[in-house]
Amino acid sequence: MFETLTVYENFMFSVALRQPEKTERERELVVEDVIQLLELDHVRDIIVGSVDKRGISGGQRKRVNIGLELVADPSILFLDEPTSGLDSTSAKIVMSALKDLANLGMTVIAVIHQPRYSIFALFDHLLLLGKGGMTVFSGPTLVAETYFESIGFKCPPTENVADFLMDVCAGIIPRQDDDEFVPEKLFDIWNTNGSRSVDQFSAKQANAKGELQSTTAQKQVRKMEKKTISPAQLQTYAKRCTTFMHIEGKHLLQGNDLVDVLDICGFSSNIEREFERTLGVLFEDEKNYNLDEVKSKLTKHIKSANLRLKKIRGDRLRSVVQDRQMFAKFMKENNSKENPKKKKSKQRLDEQDEISSSKPTLSNEALSPIAFWKQYKWLQYRYFLIQVKTWRTLSQDLLAAAIAGFICGGVSIAEEFQVPQYPAIVTLTLTLLGVLVSVGAVNTFGSTKLLFFRERGWGLNAFAYFLSRILVDIGLQVLKGSLFASVYYDLARPLFDRSTLILICVSVAYAAAPWGYIVSIVSNKQNAVILTACASFVFGGLTAGVKPNLKEVKDAGGLVEAIFSLSFGRWGVESIISQWMLGAPEPYWTEATEFLDKKSGFVLKSDTVDTNVRNLIVLGTVFRILTYVLLVTVDRNKQNKETVSAIVKASIMKGKSSTSETEKLKKELEAVKNLLHSQRENRAMTTSRRGNLRKFRSYENAQARKRQSAMFLSSIEDMDDDAFQATNPMLQTKPPAIGVERV
Repeated sequence: MFETLTVYENFMFSVALRQPEKTERERELVVEDVIQLLELDHVRDIIVGSVDKRGISGGQRKRVNIGLELVADPSILFLDEPTSGLDSTSAKIVMSALKDLANLGMTVIAVIHQPRYSIFALFDHLLLLGKGGMTVFSGPTLVAETYFESIGFKCPPTENVADFLMDVCAGIIPRQDDDEFVPEKLFDIWNTNGSRSVDQFSAKQANAKGELQSTTAQKQVRKMEKKTISPAQLQTYAKRCTTFMHIEGKHLLQGNDLVDVLDICGFSSNIEREFERTLGVLFEDEKNYNLDEVKSKLTKHIKSANLRLKKIRGDRLRSVVQDRQMFAKFMKENNSKENPKKKKSKQRLDEQDEISSSKPTLSNEALSPIAFWKQYKWLQYRYFLIQVKTWRTLSQDLLAAAIAGFICGGVSIAEEFQVPQYPAIVTLTLTLLGVLVSVGAVNTFGSTKLLFFRERGWGLNAFAYFLSRILVDIGLQVLKGSLFASVYYDLARPLFDRSTLILICVSVAYAAAPWGYIVSIVSNKQNAVILTACASFVFGGLTAGVKPNLKEVKDAGGLVEAIFSLSFGRWGVESIISQWMLGAPEPYWTEATEFLDKKSGFVLKSDTVDTNVRNLIVLGTVFRILTYVLLVTVDRNKQNKETVSAIVKASIMKGKSSTSETEKLKKELEAVKNLLHSQRENRAMTTSRRGNLRKFRSYENAQARKRQSAMFLSSIEDMDDDAFQATNPMLQTKPPAIGVERV
């Protein structure tokens, strides 16, 4: 999190970057909801702080870290030791907040060490791991004590169950009737009997509960549980009421407002309908109520409903106790005798491990990136706000630049015009300026490296992040270079105008700052300042062209000349020397031409400043591009991205396999063409055969009809009139009489 921002500002920037589709009002509701849920309302406007600057407490920092993920509305929340370094009270507050999230439907997975019993009881499911990451127990938290008691580890009444289970896993607690017990046996006990016994017991427990489910009491329990408002839901509703009042700026709530609060609670349809019914009974629409009155009325209603539910639930609770006793007895019976199917069980587990290892895993891909300009707007505003809040540090940097200009200007004062001394004095001046600017640029990317990794993991646009910081820094570099040049000019009184000196110093600051960016990205935070100062000294002073001079460098050529061309001191010193000497009177101009131009290699021309300033700007731009490349390529695994080596390896393998894949594709195309050709020929033969068969069948049918007609005519000729009339039913009906209506 950003230590110079307040709790509210950290949450607001996080939700703006991770959920840009939300409106301003929706973002405020999300932030207020998280603040109320994590009980951070009293520190909402306090900066987070650091070791050097006091801010919120350690437990509150833990909750702010959790809140930065909650604003993204995740379905699963993973936490690694959320209570480490906290006292028991702060740890309980943090875990209670996580329990509230679980009650709202979020899956919360946490790694925790040495919790007190009240924290241990908050967990629904427990996974105990032994040495080497092997499973010792995995199941409901309330069953853990019974399970260990059944295998010979009974927890004393005054002992914390969580501490007792940790001691058992570490092998500190001896096992009853087993003098040769070692902690590794817990793995075998769980693999052979534990998980199988729990599954069998769960089946028996389900069968036992199936008989109760057919009773009227159990049906009433299920119906009432679906419609009864729980205390956790009431607490959530009260927090949403507080959020609603804060957003709307109200001190009292009407009945209509109480119903509107339900829209931001996220309850199920049954609970929401029950809330609406209860609010309609207890509160009037036009009447005003304070929050305490709303809580008291709803609490009384919930207590009365829970009393009715408690009476009906008695039988079921007694059955749960019987089930636990049955489970303990079942475990003792299974653990008292050796399991004959131990080898088969291990073999089955090995097969399951092989299957699970062969399944494809989720790729380590980041979330879809948000719109670039929306991200850039919020990132720019956040970084500008950080700079405003750290105005004292900025003031110190500007004061240091002014003092450095004053010192360098004082050194440059001379009673006589001594040409040989000016290159060394100007080199010292620009080297000091470059060191100040580059060291100040270390914090641009180095101080927030871990935060960048975190935000990059969920889809932060790296170029938007880079651009938002670079543009603000360029403004600061212009300010530092201008202040340094102005103070230096007033003391040194060079023989050219002030604006030219400011232009040269600002260009030098622009070219020197990327060394701080690059070093802070590729090195750790502790060594970044020293390494940046060394880099600025090398590329600002040693390669400025004084010793060895530029003429010797040009004669050497090759790599030496290329290295000197990367020096901001080389272009800056030549620019100031050329302008200073061009304004010198005639005796000194001749000396400068002999010593600086012909012997040292400095170009003393009127257009030297324009050329060198252009080179400084190009140099600074190229190094900034290199900074962006390093920003997205260094530590890509921490950015939740595929590493560069993996990308290169995949491209090489793809290039090697492209030729063979092309040949395979050609062969497959030829095979498909041959198959289509053969299918067409077969289809033509089949069509001709079917046509001949249809002609043959039609001919047979015609011949058969002719034979039937001939046989029928011959049979009619042999009959007399009475027989023919008896065989024909149409001739047997008599026509109706004339004038009589037939019905």
